[in-house]
Amino acid sequence: MKVKIEMSKIHCTRTTRELGKDEIYFVLLVVAGKMEEGKFVKASKNALFGEVSEIQKKVKKGQAWRPELNDIEVDLGDAEAFSVALALYERDNADIYEELKKGVEKVIDPDAFDWNAVTEEAQKEIIQDVNENNKTDFNDVKSAINGLPNINILVISGFLFGLALKLFKHLRQDDLLGVNVDSFSPQSEDFGFPQIYQFNKFRGRYEVVMQVSELSEETPLVS
Repeated sequence: MKVKIEMSKIHCTRTTRELGKDEIYFVLLVVAGKMEEGKFVKASKNALFGEVSEIQKKVKKGQAWRPELNDIEVDLGDAEAFSVALALYERDNADIYEELKKGVEKVIDPDAFDWNAVTEEAQKEIIQDVNENNKTDFNDVKSAINGLPNINILVISGFLFGLALKLFKHLRQDDLLGVNVDSFSPQSEDFGFPQIYQFNKFRGRYEVVMQVSELSEETPLVS
């Protein structure tokens, strides 16, 4: 099954500063899975989709726009459900944005990333999950990354999707206005209806309208 993710609107009701204008972008991660007793369970260690949007510059109070990164097509395969993580950023010095533009999977550079910025609890969760899934016996995260060069942010997010949100929160060169995670099942009654997500940090107030729907093979996407 294929689905379409439409980001129909981002609306600013208050910028992050009293003076000046914001520069806004978002990161989107999609993981396939299934629903068990009303809870989402991932089906694979790999994320199906991960990308960073363009930067919307000179955003002011009351402004609304439809981002260029839109009408995203994701092939779920045989998955019954999928989960979407949406992180909204306000760019300050562009360090994180430039890394993300190289590829969402490269957001963590083992040679440059300061693992001391990640909580001890988060590091333990990462290393435990990496060891369990790869039958390894690493004692620290950096050694695991160096020892398993194919391990990256997409793989980590697949291993422990909730932990990816913790990592987002520690990558703070740009202001993280919030992370929203939602699970979708094409069989649910509310599937296909627009959802509104709120982002309220650093004095900023933003809402994002996102809609997911099944993509019929007879109705291809129009670019």
